[in-house]
Amino acid sequence: MVLRFKPLLAVLLSIMFVAPGCLGDDNVGIPLDDFSYTADDGNEYSRDEMKGSDYLIHFSASWCSRCYKSMHNISDAIGDTDYLIMSVEKEGLSGLSTWHDTVDESNSTQDIIAPFMDGSELSEVLGVSAMPTIYLIDENGNIINIHEGDLTDHDEILKFLNQA
Repeated sequence: MVLRFKPLLAVLLSIMFVAPGCLGDDNVGIPLDDFSYTADDGNEYSRDEMKGSDYLIHFSASWCSRCYKSMHNISDAIGDTDYLIMSVEKEGLSGLSTWHDTVDESNSTQDIIAPFMDGSELSEVLGVSAMPTIYLIDENGNIINIHEGDLTDHDEILKFLNQA
């Protein structure tokens, strides 16, 4: 009996690895939890302050060097859309600045024009576990979509962004 389900299990596991960002999430469609953080640029960013425009929250960590390419490609593709990069680990302002510099240095043609901040509390509340995890938030502060894993293809980034 167990052998009958092996092909089905193999297909389901393949889908999980091929399309990790497309499996949905319980947080989609609900209001984003309140947050207020000081970023490496010295400015304060909060959910209430961000209301009125769509924006992305990119959860990552300084140790995730493979995530840098997603940051650069998203930054390049999104135009005027606000983009917040939040660490899933406790980071002081100097650690955030160092991380931002390291990400900038990983691409010789483009700096990331986005604030880096400690989002460890928000990431814990949301249950973020994959690096990176990108949230698309609408102008009312509602979670529109979530992508887990690398997001580097220009067309895929625009498709994700256009869901708002």
